[in-house]
Amino acid sequence: MTTINMLQQTINLPYFIQRFGCINVMKQKHETNCPLLLSTLLLHTTTFFAHMKSNEPTFVILSFDISELYVVVSGAEKALLCCLDTDEAFSPNAIRAAKGRGDDYWFEQMGNLASRMEDYLLTLLLSLAKTVNGSKYKEMYRQALKMKQNADHNTANETMEETFEVHNLLIELKRMNSIDT
Repeated sequence: MTTINMLQQTINLPYFIQRFGCINVMKQKHETNCPLLLSTLLLHTTTFFAHMKSNEPTFVILSFDISELYVVVSGAEKALLCCLDTDEAFSPNAIRAAKGRGDDYWFEQMGNLASRMEDYLLTLLLSLAKTVNGSKYKEMYRQALKMKQNADHNTANETMEETFEVHNLLIELKRMNSIDT
């Protein structure tokens, strides 16, 4: 069984943690070897990430899992970066490819994940605004709220979109994050 097939079947990080000998990563957050274990884990998932086309829902779910692990191990800043890297999964290119395949289930999954991603981003940004470099993340949080409010208002007028609104949010937050770093 290939790594990609295993990833498609399992779709959750705890499986990989067990598979690569990192069963108690969550409990080891204060140990010095935990970041090394996390890096090793991420190296093993690289093969899947390189073959994301048509597997975007799995990629986003794994990104959520890894982001949640980052929150525990390394902090919310790395978790945010992990989420921002999912922008291509919600892109117009991914949508066109799914339309070309006639994959209606893909749209249902990605619609649910897009909503979850928006909520998760707002939660991460709020947490970061309260703790780390408040002004940078407060501005990002304000922008995310403004974009979400505008997207909610515009959704009623649109039926078949060429993009997920979360894609625009991810791109804007990525831009704002790169300006300040």
